[in-house]
Parts: sequence; C-alpha cells; structure tokens
Amino acid sequence: MYFLETTENPEKTPTANATFPSSEKPEETSTDYSTLPSSVPQTINILQVVIVVSALGGLILLVVVIIVSFKCRRKRGTHDHIYMNTDQRRKENSRTCKNKVKMFEATLPRCLQLCISLAIVYSVYGRVVAPPRVEGVVDQPFTLSCTLTKSKSEQVKQVRWMDVKNQTLISYVPGQPDSVSGQYHVELGEGPKDSSKVVIKRVGYRDEGCYVCIFDVYPTGSKEGQTCLTVTATVSHGGNKTVVKGKQASLSCLYGLPEKVQQVLWKKVLGRSVFQEVASFAKRSDPVIEEKYADRTSLTRSLSDSQLTFYPVNTEDEGCYTCQFHTYPEGTKSATSCLSVFVLPKPQVTYKTTSPGVIEANCTAAARPKPEIVWNVEGNNRTLGPPVSTLTQQDDGTTLVISTLTIQADLLKDVSVKCLVHHKGLESAIAVSMNTKIGKALAILISVTAVAFLLIICMCVCLWKCVLRSSVQKQLKEGE
Repeated sequence: MYFLETTENPEKTPTANATFPSSEKPEETSTDYSTLPSSVPQTINILQVVIVVSALGGLILLVVVIIVSFKCRRKRGTHDHIYMNTDQRRKENSRTCKNKVKMFEATLPRCLQLCISLAIVYSVYGRVVAPPRVEGVVDQPFTLSCTLTKSKSEQVKQVRWMDVKNQTLISYVPGQPDSVSGQYHVELGEGPKDSSKVVIKRVGYRDEGCYVCIFDVYPTGSKEGQTCLTVTATVSHGGNKTVVKGKQASLSCLYGLPEKVQQVLWKKVLGRSVFQEVASFAKRSDPVIEEKYADRTSLTRSLSDSQLTFYPVNTEDEGCYTCQFHTYPEGTKSATSCLSVFVLPKPQVTYKTTSPGVIEANCTAAARPKPEIVWNVEGNNRTLGPPVSTLTQQDDGTTLVISTLTIQADLLKDVSVKCLVHHKGLESAIAVSMNTKIGKALAILISVTAVAFLLIICMCVCLWKCVLRSSVQKQLKEGE
C-alpha cells in the first residue's frame, strides 16, 4: 500500500481505499500501514537538521578551543625576537593569550554539555520506548505500555500490538474508539498522547513472552519497540490447622503456575535451617512418602494444589511444615504452615478421709496442651484452704494435672462439689461432681420411688394370682 502525497487542498485529495459520503469529505479508514514500501518519499525533518548542525558546530568549537589553548600555551613558552627588547608588548601578548585561554576554557564545559544533550535527544528521537522486561502476577490484570517520540510533522495512522506468537493482539486508529479490534482477553487502556497501553485482563502462563508495539507513522514508516513479560506466582497455604489426636489432618499449598513446577516437596521444620523430608511428588512419577510417615500419610498427585494428609494424626506430628515448589527458571517457591495436635482431657474425681471430719478430694486430668482445673463449691465456702495443683509431663506429650482440695466431711451432705476442667480444644468446661446433695428433698424422692416400686410389684403379683385362679376354675368346669 502506498501513501498519496497531499496537494494544496488536502481535504479534497482522496487517499487509497477511501469512500466519499454525501458531504464529499472522505472518511478516515483503518488502513493497514504495516507494509510500507521502501520507496516511500522521506520528508526532510527540520528538527533533525538542526540537531545535526548543532552537534557539528559543537564539535568544531571544541576543536577550536583545543587548538587555541595549545598555541597560546606554546607561544607563552617561546621567545619572539620581535618583542625581545620590548617588555611591554611581551606582557600585553601574554595577557591577551591568557584571556583567550580563560574564555575558551569557560566555554568548553558548555560545549561539551550541549553536544551530549544533542546526542541524547538525537538518540531517542523517532523511537518507540518500552520497558525491556516486566513481571506480571498470574490471575491478575497487567498493563503493557510503550511510548513514541516523534516530530509535529509526523502523524500516527495506526497502532498495533503483536503477541508472543506474532499474531495481532490488538490494533486501533488513535482517536477512533470504534476502530479497536483485538483478542478477547485484552482491552485498550487509557494513556497520554503518542503512547499505547494494552490491559491483559487476567494474566496466565500462555501470556509469557515478548510483545511488539508498532506505530505506523506517516510519512516516515513503521516504528516498533519490544517488551518481554515474565509471569510469576506466589505460594499460598491453607493456614494453620488444629486437630484432635486420632482424627484426620490436612495441610495444603497452592501455586498458580503448575506448568513451571518440576517437583513439590514437603518438609518438617525441626529447627533453624534444619528440615526433615516427609513426602514429594514430581512430574511423570508417583508420590513418594518417607518411611517414617508411610503408614498414615498421603500426598495428592498435583503440581499446583498440593495436600499433605495425616490419618490418624499423632502428637508427634505437631509442628511446622514447609511446602516447596521447585520451578524453572525462577527457582524454589515455598510457604510454611503449622499443625497443632490436641489431646482432650478425661477428668476423674476421687476422695478419701484423711482425719476425722476432713476429706481430701483429687481431680485428675491429662491433656495436650495442659488443662486448667477449677473447683466449684456451692453455698458457703467451707473448704480448708485453696486447692493445690501438681503438673507432670507424660511420655506421650500430654501434661497430667492433679488438683487437691481439702474440705469438711459434713459439707458433702448439704452442697454439691464439682471439678471443672477447661481446655483449648473444648467449647465448654467438663464438669465432674464429687457428690450429690443428700438432703430432705433427695430423701423424700428416694422414699417415694421405693414405695412406688413396691406397689408395682404388689399389683403384678395380684394380677398374676387372679389370672392363675381364673385359669384353674376354667379347667375345673371343663372337667365336670
């Protein structure tokens, strides 16, 4: 496709493939400027000429400074026979040379600064600037961007983005929203003039690679820049877990780029930088469980959603576990979660008489973590002092707590004494009664129950006798 040069009346000069509405003014069409011929006439850019001329002038001035400085310094060191007998002229000549040298030495830094500035401007002029490498997080939106530097005489006709497969990602004509066309998972972002932004709605593994941003510029042709996207992900875990001994416990880790994962490895943290391998799973293989955990541990066959399960869980399984995703080329990504194992208490209450009128009550409970024992005595407190607790660590990881309370013996006849055991794994405390009230109400209840039981037995006996007598009389009548 060739550009048509404009005449003195550009509004009435048709372009290639243009259509004319009733107003006789041609509409701007979305023309593909990707294949401009090499014979496109290049207009002389005034700014480029100014930059080149200024740079050459700066270089010439720099050379002049060097030559003058060299001559003046050399002249000061020589003896001119014309001025050998004239001290005044020799001094004036030396003073003039010094002034010239100072003037050029003061001008030299500015010349260098001007040349460097012009070189920088010329180097970036007419180029597409884009970040060479960017990183986007998987499953999150990401914006690709590039910026064109151009002169006022240049005009952007079309902007195109090419994806990692060298297919058109999106294309549009600046200032014409209806001209936007592209793939379903991207959209055009907002940005300043002479820049282009493309939003990937949800970054995935397929989006990793290099993208090319192309500005089709009239009359100088296509200008392009490249930016490469690396898709990254972080490891998230299912949180810390608390499980009762004997139940099932599962720890989970999630990584959003399974395509990059070579192996998943679970380790138990034993100390600072000290680990113990538990299980692993690699591509094209089965899960591998270490011998110590083989009989009650399983690992899912997944490189993205990995779950380590204990069944049943023991107290020795308590601790923190690290899941490691060995990825290529980013390296190892990891996260740590902790497992707490509870052993619920099963309290018991015993008591004995230590001296006449004095009873020693013991409430015993073993649990993990240690339980808390509280005594509840109804009515007036007639205990013989506060309870005394002793703690003993057991081999199975539990803590045995024994709380001893000394009370008056007659207290058991009137009030209820309870042992309350509190534990983190219980919604409410476990209450164990040491006795029940043996008062008048309880005595009446027992008496009524006994009388009712005796009456029921008497009624059953009477009924049985009546039935037996009726049966005997019936047999006698049949015998007669």
